[in-house]
Amino acid sequence: MQNKIDQLFQLWKDHEGAGGQVVVTYKGETIFEKCYGYANIELNVPMTQDSVFHVASVTKPFTAMCMMILHERGLINVYDDVRKYIPDLIRFSEPLTIKQMLNHVSGLREYYDLFYLNGRTNEDHIAQREARDIIAMQDTLNFAPGSKFLYTNANYMFCATIVERVSGLSFPEFCKQNIFEPLGMDQSFIRDNAHRIVPNKVSSYHDNGYEYTNAVLTFGLYGGTSLHTTCQQLQKFARQFIEPTLISRETMENIMFDIPEVNGKKGNYACGVRINQLEGHRYIHHGGVNAGYRTVMQVYPEDDLIITAFTNTYNIPIEATACRIARVVFGLPFRPRKNLDEYRCATPIPEGIDGTYFCRKNFDHFTITTCSGKVYLDGVPMVHLGDNIYQQGRREIWIALGEQVVIQEGQSITVLEKAHPEIPAEKAAEYVGSYYCKDAQGHFDVVYENGCLYVGHLRHGTKPLYPAQEDLFFYAMKSMRFFRDADGNVAGYLYSSGHLTDIPFVKL
Repeated sequence: MQNKIDQLFQLWKDHEGAGGQVVVTYKGETIFEKCYGYANIELNVPMTQDSVFHVASVTKPFTAMCMMILHERGLINVYDDVRKYIPDLIRFSEPLTIKQMLNHVSGLREYYDLFYLNGRTNEDHIAQREARDIIAMQDTLNFAPGSKFLYTNANYMFCATIVERVSGLSFPEFCKQNIFEPLGMDQSFIRDNAHRIVPNKVSSYHDNGYEYTNAVLTFGLYGGTSLHTTCQQLQKFARQFIEPTLISRETMENIMFDIPEVNGKKGNYACGVRINQLEGHRYIHHGGVNAGYRTVMQVYPEDDLIITAFTNTYNIPIEATACRIARVVFGLPFRPRKNLDEYRCATPIPEGIDGTYFCRKNFDHFTITTCSGKVYLDGVPMVHLGDNIYQQGRREIWIALGEQVVIQEGQSITVLEKAHPEIPAEKAAEYVGSYYCKDAQGHFDVVYENGCLYVGHLRHGTKPLYPAQEDLFFYAMKSMRFFRDADGNVAGYLYSSGHLTDIPFVKL
């Protein structure tokens, strides 16, 4: 069994670079425990089980646990309107409960996306106060509370604020006293200051398939993120979902695991965890993504199996690999890996293949270029695997170039459309201008150059706009739907992204 699990990380064994920690316990015994690669590539510091990771959204189960602890103590009621606890931070009119925030059905907007509109980048320092204040500015929600599911970090930022106001302790201190110390998690803490020194800290890296670069993590946000811990330490918390001691089993099953129906359908997101099935084996889990960090916690309570796995890059899909570990333990066959054979053909690189290609569902897009018989995806060279199939170095990204352009990322396969940014000058003139958003205090310009429209910002640079349909354009998984006044003139646009819906920009 150990050899089979170890083989899942063959890439890290064969290649010196970033890696990770893995711990697997089964029926109370550790059956696999191993570290791979470097905690810091530049200093040649090997990964050990004492290396401390930023685990990103695996923080959310801890924040939810804090809320359950306060609920059991009678200090809050998770079914109360949040105005009872943070009235000064609410400007929208709809009633909203703590439980709706914990289940991501609140409609709250995402502060990361709002900061982008405000002009902030991933390399800017962002403090908790700023995240709280920009959400408190919003007088409109993405949707009516309870009507949709949308994963949003603002939910857990507000929950952390409630913990602080009700308990009188900082959120890091409340977690220390009520979770870390009772469970013996002496290497674990919430980092609320981006400048704090972290002993045994793991650095994180981007990997383009050929070389690593530093992945910068500069924020001091908490509630939805910023737990620092190790795989061994996380195992202690994960056992709460098998043998709860911090809260009662009744609270865990009836409140924490109570998943609301949305539009007549039941989802899988409970308070701070997802609940799914792996061929009849129920498992409770959450993953985390920040900078180059990728982390996962999986608990199979009826089987007494816990898998914790962290990595400081993303060349192995860690959540999917955790499921493969479970298959090894349960003796289940691996699902056949998807591939692009359906789109394989023995043809040379097609003429005119260069260009930008997009997915109409989410407006994700990729640029394909060719030079001297070589293919590049977003500027990164691709390895020719034969016929019309190419791979991005050691990463699990493949493309097929033929009558259709198809991309495979891990197990996801998407047929792409070619984007055409060209637009007649007379038509483009309707959109050119400066636009302002009061919800994020952001300012963007739309300009026309070389036959194409571009959206520009001092901090974010200038990016081409691609027409999708009348008055609708997209760029970088974002969309801009222009609206018109009574005379038919463009008066502004509605901006949408993965976590924002119809944020208004007014033409100045």
